[in-house]
Amino acid sequence: METDLAKDRELGRELARVREAACLTQAELAGRLGVSQTVVSRTESGERQLKDDKIRDFVEAIGTDEARGLEARRSRDWSKLKRPPLGHPNHDLLWSAELKLRELKTLLSQPDITQAFARRIEALCSEIESAAAELLKRECNLVFIGKIGVGKTSAICQIAGLTVSGSESRRPSPVLDVGSGRTTLCEVEIRTGPTSIVVEPCTDAEVRAHVADFAEKILRAIKDSSERGPSQDDQIMSREVERAIRNMANLRRPSARRTEGPRTPDPARELARQIFDEEIKRGKGEQDAAWRLQFEILSRMRTDRRERQDLRWDQGAGVDHREWLKSEFHRINTGNNPDFTIPKRIRVFVDLPLLSLDGDVEIRIVDTKGIDETVARADLERHVGAAHTVLVLCSGFNDAPGTEATNLLSRACEAGIRRDELHGFVLGLPKFDEALQTLDDAGEAVGSIEDGYDLKTIVVEETVHQSLGYRNFSVRFFNSHEDNAAEVRQELSDRIGKVFDAYRNTVDELVESAGGLIANYKDEQAQEIVRQAAVLIRSWIKKNKDLGSVRWAAEQSLLSEVKSVHPASIHATMRRKGGWYNLDYPHHLAYGARLVVSSILRFRVQSFAEHCDTFLGADEHRPAEPLLSQAQRALEKASQTATERAQLLGETWFHESLEEDDEFWGKGVRRWGGGTGYVNDISTMNKSWFLKNGELNEKMKPMIEREWKRAMKVVESMLEDD
Repeated sequence: METDLAKDRELGRELARVREAACLTQAELAGRLGVSQTVVSRTESGERQLKDDKIRDFVEAIGTDEARGLEARRSRDWSKLKRPPLGHPNHDLLWSAELKLRELKTLLSQPDITQAFARRIEALCSEIESAAAELLKRECNLVFIGKIGVGKTSAICQIAGLTVSGSESRRPSPVLDVGSGRTTLCEVEIRTGPTSIVVEPCTDAEVRAHVADFAEKILRAIKDSSERGPSQDDQIMSREVERAIRNMANLRRPSARRTEGPRTPDPARELARQIFDEEIKRGKGEQDAAWRLQFEILSRMRTDRRERQDLRWDQGAGVDHREWLKSEFHRINTGNNPDFTIPKRIRVFVDLPLLSLDGDVEIRIVDTKGIDETVARADLERHVGAAHTVLVLCSGFNDAPGTEATNLLSRACEAGIRRDELHGFVLGLPKFDEALQTLDDAGEAVGSIEDGYDLKTIVVEETVHQSLGYRNFSVRFFNSHEDNAAEVRQELSDRIGKVFDAYRNTVDELVESAGGLIANYKDEQAQEIVRQAAVLIRSWIKKNKDLGSVRWAAEQSLLSEVKSVHPASIHATMRRKGGWYNLDYPHHLAYGARLVVSSILRFRVQSFAEHCDTFLGADEHRPAEPLLSQAQRALEKASQTATERAQLLGETWFHESLEEDDEFWGKGVRRWGGGTGYVNDISTMNKSWFLKNGELNEKMKPMIEREWKRAMKVVESMLEDD
């Protein structure tokens, strides 16, 4: 509940804003009011409470329409929706929604309202309330996605102003760790707040799994190369995690720089060799050596002492907050801070706006872990289609928009996410003089970097807008070492604006639909057209109520992915019972289930929309638009609910069935290192398991049929009897 102090501060901030917009100083306003400047200052800071008549005096003294609008907003009494802040840019539209909800509730209380009409009113009220709640939020996630080494993190730092000054001859360097790729250990979230770093740590089980990977890699490295295929073991674990473990366990490799004398050996290999030789002498095998090596590494890491989860900048320490962030982030990201374990996610808070144009919007920048194999990852796809999110799909200049971006957008469409629900742009990141090497239609090199950008933009837009169908995605190029970031900031601001435009349009359309419904309430001619539309809807429902025979194969996404990822990723996920980020079993089963349901329902919903559009093509049928629009939204919502339930069912079923099958995972782990044919053998294992355990598909079928029948009933319940 809001306190009087909070309301006074909010009012004070708005009075200050409209005063400044009117180009008045505090002293000038005080002169008009006949009070001291101190009174104005204390009022604007919220320290001095004003009664209604005094507030009106302030407003009249400022004298602008904006000031009078503030007085109108302040006096509004909200009962159906949550009160928005006085400075909310959509305050007036939300008030229109509040008033329309009151009208609908009043209409609902009329004694002559039929049950079908009452259900339409209740459904529309629920839609308005839900849409208004989304519009009320002033937050947005900027999610940067791109392959390893593309320059994503460098671009983020330059765009957000997260840089520290170097020498006079050098460009400011990024606050976050950057390199040639495989530098950032985990997903990083950047937010505005008191300068600090908050770490979400890996669990003990996750740390042990990482150490097991490292121990296995080192043990295999010391064996005769003739006994193994080096290409598999080079990818057995991520380079970032290995670096962190080495630093935590004080097993850093010596520098590769040329020095006089023999090269210093790798301490991790020396430790592994010692343990391996000792275990062999004791008559033990390689597995015993692996367990002992894991124990030794964990002991050296002292994970029992690494329990800290946050650091805060001390303003009195005499260190610039950006310099402090750069130093401490590097220590945590590389495993060099003895108080922190391996991070799963890092949140960086900076005491400054992330974008100069973000206004009152709370911005969160998400630097996702770089793509090294596949975009079919839970940590990436959870952002796609998420509310209040702008996707920034990063790619190199020459390959823009990039295979990663096209695959991600294609998968989103297949999974039933509407193209107009995604907001974002492709951010090409050229290096050196790549843009100047662009050839025009005559085969000649362009004359400037800007010309190169323009020509490449045309090519990328053809792919994104026409081939993929994402017409609300824009294209921008940015060389983080040379270009000014202002244009990219402006583009980000525009994209954020479009996110809120979409929510605003939804509320506006619902308010208009409510107005049409109310206007048609007692119009007999309009009601006759509505009855004709009801006949159309009933006819369509009769033809489409039965889903027919469908091939249910939720596991197909997983089976396909197993064949495409690196063998080391398969081994990593076998060790973790399906929980590796590059091959996440529950995610693929969830996606596969969603894909099946989406493919079944997508065309039916589209068919209904086409029937409605045909009927509304005649001008005299326009009074039926509120009903048909509401019916379409009901079907779309039901389709979305069904796909989300299928996704949840796929993930839940994994944890209830496949995750608990220790024999399955143990067999997969033991198969690693057993010669050629590893991927085929694991694929066969998967297929056999799903043939024997087909409960997921059996559960999906009745679930989707129930959801579809429920949707049909919801639509039918809106129709008046003939």
